[in-house]
Parts: sequence; structure tokens; C-alpha cells
Amino acid sequence: MLSAYYNVENVDQDKLSSAIETMLRAVGNAKINANITFDMGPGAFSDPKEYGRAKRAFFVQLFDKIDTEFEEATNTALKLFNEALPADEKARNKEIAAEAAK
Repeated sequence: MLSAYYNVENVDQDKLSSAIETMLRAVGNAKINANITFDMGPGAFSDPKEYGRAKRAFFVQLFDKIDTEFEEATNTALKLFNEALPADEKARNKEIAAEAAK
């Protein structure tokens, strides 16, 4: 994205800036959410197995949320990026992708 911002003629730099900001925000939010801890101790449960199940369920749900939010932000950023590119650059990228697929 940064390369396109500086090197592609007629690119919409405002949309590219928004795409970059979206990705940076997504990375920051993922890092923040990954540092959330399970706030209940073993004493809050009747036995250690119940505590383990609850803790595991908490983290599965947390990381599913992180993954979903990051994927949504990535898709949003890619849409903005694609909208920012001029038509001739999009055509060139398709040709390069077709060659690479061979």
C-alpha cells in the first residue's frame, strides 16, 4: 500500500491513507485484545476442570473475535486499496496475477 501511495500515478492517496490507517488500527486492536486475561480464578469454580473449561471457552471466544475483527478490517482496507488504484494499474495487476498463476 505504501509503495502504491508513492509510486503509482493517479492513485487516490486519500483512499490509500484510509486503507493504511485501517490496517494499522486493526493490528493495534488485535494486539490490545490479545492481552486480555481471564479475570476469574480457580476459587470461583467448584472444581479445577470446570475452571479449565471456562478459561478455555473464554480464550476461544476471544481469539475468534480477534480473528473476525481483523479479517473484516483487512477486507475493508483491501476494498479501499482497490478503489484507489486507477484502471490501468488494476489491468496490469490482473495480467501479472494471470502470469503468476500459470
